[in-house]
Amino acid sequence: MPPANVRKPRIIMTHNPRLSIGVPVYNGERFLPALFENLTAQTFRDFEIVVSDNASTDATPLICAEWASRDPRIRYHRNSSNVGACANFNKVFELAQAPLFKWAACDDSYGPTYLEACVRIMDNNPDVVLSQTDVICVDDQGIPFERDAATGHFIIPGTTLRYAIDPIDVGESSSALARFYDVLFRCRSNAQIFGIIRRDALARTGLLPNFLGSEKATVLELALLGRFGQDRSPLFHRCYHPGITEVKAKSEAKTYMSMTETAYSRPVRMFTTFLASPLGKPVGPLTKLGCFALLGLRSVSFLFRSTLQSEAKSWPFRAAWGSAKKNPSGTTSPH
Repeated sequence: MPPANVRKPRIIMTHNPRLSIGVPVYNGERFLPALFENLTAQTFRDFEIVVSDNASTDATPLICAEWASRDPRIRYHRNSSNVGACANFNKVFELAQAPLFKWAACDDSYGPTYLEACVRIMDNNPDVVLSQTDVICVDDQGIPFERDAATGHFIIPGTTLRYAIDPIDVGESSSALARFYDVLFRCRSNAQIFGIIRRDALARTGLLPNFLGSEKATVLELALLGRFGQDRSPLFHRCYHPGITEVKAKSEAKTYMSMTETAYSRPVRMFTTFLASPLGKPVGPLTKLGCFALLGLRSVSFLFRSTLQSEAKSWPFRAAWGSAKKNPSGTTSPH
C-alpha cells in the first residue's frame, strides 16, 4: 500500500460521463472528505461529481477545491447566497449533464459496488426509471444502528425508539397504480430519492417542491413514469445524527428548506402537490382516478394518525435528539 501522503493518480476525462452525482451541501466540512473518498473509490468510475455549495461559511469551498484539483470529475458551484435546501437540490440537477443522475447527501456513504449495482439495473431494464439498493442506517461515525430482531426496524442509538425503512420491493410492480400506492402508503424514509434516476424521467417531474418531506412528491411522480429496480444488497448507508433536518424544530426546518418562504401550511402544500402528481403523466384516465382515490384515502389516514400518534412515532429522530442546536458542529444535512 502506498504511503498516505502520496496522491492518487490524476484521472483525465475524455468523454461525457454516463452518471452525474449531485451533491447539494451547506457547511459540510465534517463529512465532505469522507464522501469524496467514498465516491472516488467506487468500482463504477464513469461519472462526474457536481457540488452545489449553498453559500457555506465553513471550509467547504477549500475542501472542494482541493479535491477538484486532483480529480477532474469533480465540479464545484457556489451559490451567491443561501437559497434553501430544496432549491439547492434542484440547482445541482440543473448543473448536471449525464443521462443518469443521483443526489448524494454529504453525510451518507456507500458500499464500493453501489454505483455498479445500480447502473447494472438500469442497463438491464430499459423500463426502470430509478434504481436503488437496500439500506442500512448508520451514525455519523459510520457505525450501523442495531436492529429489532422481530420487526427489522432500526433502533435509534441511546433510545428505545424504532425507525422503519422502506420495503425493498417498493415500486417494482409493472402497474403504475400499484407503484403509486407503494410510495404513498409503504414509504417512510423515501430513500429512493437518493437512488440513480434517468435524467429524462426526473426532468418530467416538478423536482423538489418547497416543504419538509417533499422528496415523497418527487418519488410519487417518478413512480408514474416507470418501474423502480432495487438490489437486495445493503449498499446504501444512510446517516442519521443530531444535525439532520428531521431533528430541527418545525419553524427552523421550514427556514432551512427555503430561506425566502416560511409562512405556509405543510399539510396543505403536501396534499396539493401530491394531488397534482398524476397530471401530465403517461397513464390512462382510470389510473389517474385511482391515484386520486388513493390520495383521498391517504389524507383521511394522515389526519387520523396525526391526531392519535405521539411525536416519538411520527418524528422519532426529533423525539430522540431534540433540537439540532445541540449539534456543536453546526453541520446540517439535507435529509
